[in-house]
Amino acid sequence: MKIIQTLIVAGLVLACVPALQAQGAQIIRPGAGGGYFNLEGQLDLTKEQTEALAKARKEQQEKTTAIFTNKELKPEERTKLWQKLREDSEKQIHDIYTEKQRAKLTELRAQQQRKWDENRYTGMSTTLGLSDDQLAKLAALTKEQDEKSRAIFQNAELDRKQRQEKWAALTEEFRGKADKVFTAEQLAKVTKHRGDQQRKADMAQVAGYGIDFDLNDDQRKQVNLLAKEMTRAMNEIYADKELSGEDKAAKYLESQKKLRAKFSDILNVDQRKQYAVEQELLALGWIFGGQAKQLDLTANQREKIKTLRSANAEKTKEIFADKEASQELKSKKASELNAAHQLDLEALLTEAQAKKLKELRPNPGILQPRINR
Repeated sequence: MKIIQTLIVAGLVLACVPALQAQGAQIIRPGAGGGYFNLEGQLDLTKEQTEALAKARKEQQEKTTAIFTNKELKPEERTKLWQKLREDSEKQIHDIYTEKQRAKLTELRAQQQRKWDENRYTGMSTTLGLSDDQLAKLAALTKEQDEKSRAIFQNAELDRKQRQEKWAALTEEFRGKADKVFTAEQLAKVTKHRGDQQRKADMAQVAGYGIDFDLNDDQRKQVNLLAKEMTRAMNEIYADKELSGEDKAAKYLESQKKLRAKFSDILNVDQRKQYAVEQELLALGWIFGGQAKQLDLTANQREKIKTLRSANAEKTKEIFADKEASQELKSKKASELNAAHQLDLEALLTEAQAKKLKELRPNPGILQPRINR
């Protein structure tokens, strides 16, 4: 029951986010992934330093896990210990660098922060070459917008639809103010980016994340209208207080099925065939580091992967359903299972596909399958 009820809420949120983000570039936030330690490749570290850093970070990870799995700790105690651990770890890592490396890292961090700031205000991965004065003005605008946004979402007198409407209007207002900060050349690039983002947001909503087609202008207009229709339908379902969570989920899934059938009607014959494959790949989840689409998997390979994924999900579910095992043991078993699962998946690839995957994903991580607990 909980899974079914969660499904509709997750669907409503995920479907609305890209469309709202596309409305105003300055409200996008930079991703939390990456971190400053990725800059270390530019520091000419010695073998000994690399090993020392790896050891320090492993110890930090183990201590962090211990803190957050200790059920005897109160929330404030856990926070205090974690903050102290971070400070100690940062000092430990800081001492591993040479003075010259520390100076260079400070410079690289400043450059990285500037890129993040530009990304935050423009929503673009490429930089526009904003001046210090422009960054300062956009920072002030964003701070003001954040405060007004917080006020909207903390206003208990507003219902969900009213919050969305007010937030959308606020976003439009601040986008207009931000546009006046950009030069004509910068604004042209930002405007183009917004259009691309809106197109991707519409496609994500009506077709699924990561799915894209080379649509003509008429098709794009139809997709945009369909995306708006889907949003209206979801909002109506969510706002119906007479429906139970289970009924909302069932109605939501039925609505999605009908509206996505309309999307297929927008496509031409070749696009429909491509869409069928794209949906199949999407259903497989996160595999091969997100590079499955680039590997040109055959129908037979996709079917075998589907079988492996299903079996792995069931085994993972069994691991976490074991009430007698500790969380640490469960995590260890799941990690080992995931590692073996990844090897099983990669064994299905041809030599050419394996070579291409290595080029696309030079530093593979452990596969994280979807888990139904």
